[in-house]
Amino acid sequence: MHTGFKSLDEIIEINKGDLVIVASRPAMGKTAFVSTVANYVLNTEKKPVLFWELEEEEKKIKRRLISLNSMIEMKKIEIYSNQENKLKEFSEEDINRIIFCTDFVNNLSIYILDKPTHYIGYICSKSQEVTKESNIKLIIIDYLQLIKCNVLTSREDQITEILRRLKLLAKS
Repeated sequence: MHTGFKSLDEIIEINKGDLVIVASRPAMGKTAFVSTVANYVLNTEKKPVLFWELEEEEKKIKRRLISLNSMIEMKKIEIYSNQENKLKEFSEEDINRIIFCTDFVNNLSIYILDKPTHYIGYICSKSQEVTKESNIKLIIIDYLQLIKCNVLTSREDQITEILRRLKLLAKS
């Protein structure tokens, strides 16, 4: 599977069963990066995607996808979506692209789950259920640190258990 980033695709190869973790400091663009990868997989590779959004709401991810597909910056999409009486900032062409891309994104094979349940057991079982029903080829979990685990020891042990379970999920 490719990411849509040619230089990255030349360095790494993502295969079925791989667990890939994108990590960096806060506000460095991790969500924007994985949204771009999801958009590439959906549009170019034509493969269904499951996107766990543990920090933001589903509508924020959809706005990112609308921005990517319409080539209109996210900030303007937010203004349009919030109906802040600033529609005069948009050309008729922009409005038409946003409307078209909103419909386009709503018809993509992306399943966005932004439920408040962040326990690893629920995430794994729901992912397996959706994967079986919809032939999911890519699962993205945005914000690993928000996943909870029933292991009652240190956070380090919890992260180890969460990663073990995610690796098993990737292999299944």
